Amino acid sequence: MAFRPPRRRSLDQVPLNLASMIDVTFLLLIYFMVSTVLAPDERTLETAIKREQEGASPDDRDFRPQRVRVLRDAEGPLWRLGERVIRDRAELERVMTDLPTEAGMVVEVEGGVPVEIAVAALQAARDAGFTEVSYVPAR
Repeated sequence: MAFRPPRRRSLDQVPLNLASMIDVTFLLLIYFMVSTVLAPDERTLETAIKREQEGASPDDRDFRPQRVRVLRDAEGPLWRLGERVIRDRAELERVMTDLPTEAGMVVEVEGGVPVEIAVAALQAARDAGFTEVSYVPAR
């Protein structure tokens, strides 16, 4: 049996069908053009965060969210709602149920406060009936 090495074709002899390659390229181009979602430019979108206006009318102040600050001192965790200082979670929830819930609640947490204290304030706000509760780390 005589084995011959396979004949090698040079690159000059390999036929390339460019018509097929052009068809595939145009099909991909059409696919990407059709499937592209044209969204508005992000810089034209309105932000969800609004600035507080200095000259806000008294009616605007009625719709500001309630704000509770979560702190920790030598005695333990405390929540500050306005001028009121609360040290018991049940008391915090009771005080929150007396507040209007339409504007929402902002829970502002100081640095170094354990997570469970912040979560207790968030859960107390939910239990008190607030549907919009926001978490904000203090500056």
